[in-house]
Amino acid sequence: MTGEFQLRAPKAEEASKLASLGRDTFIETFGPLYRKEDLDHFLEGAYSDTVIAKELADPKLAHRIIEFKNEFIAFIKVGPVHVPAKSPSPDAAEIWQLYVRQSFLREGLGGCLMKWAMNY
Repeated sequence: MTGEFQLRAPKAEEASKLASLGRDTFIETFGPLYRKEDLDHFLEGAYSDTVIAKELADPKLAHRIIEFKNEFIAFIKVGPVHVPAKSPSPDAAEIWQLYVRQSFLREGLGGCLMKWAMNY
């Protein structure tokens, strides 16, 4: 990842911008698999501005975005382990979401986000 990209925590007032990135990258990745009405319903429940604002305020969740020329282009969300796991460590965390805009794939951004999560 070069100096043109900035890895940072999103600010509360950027919830709408993060929600938009979440919707866009989900549609890029999975949109063709769903009927429009099902996709719209899912996106409203997972990536509305209100949902993302609540998540950003939740101390149990951690987000990082990668920004390029003032545009959010990738993000990761980490939280407590919520998949079945046998006796996870009390400080264990789980990657809940990691998305990169398709136009920025192969730039090492996913790896950068993974590295951050491994040190979280």
